[in-house]
Amino acid sequence: KEKQAFFDLKIPIMKVGEASFDELKEAIILSADESELENNANVITDLSKQLDFGVILYYYNPNSQNTTDMEEYFRSLSKLYDKNIQII
Repeated sequence: KEKQAFFDLKIPIMKVGEASFDELKEAIILSADESELENNANVITDLSKQLDFGVILYYYNPNSQNTTDMEEYFRSLSKLYDKNIQII
């Protein structure tokens, strides 16, 4: 329920939860819109690199569209920032 509310906001969320910022270990990218995803992913990956966070992409593909271009984009980002991006 809460995840849906954050998803519907369509804005980056810096932190959610009760843990202190020092305890954060991962940056999560949550999206179902490929163009929006590409716009936000570069900034989030850069921030993750600077803060030494892991990066996890949750891509919801409700229409079962071809994701080859999106996957290639994230491989390129991964190489650019020398950062492993886990796609779920």
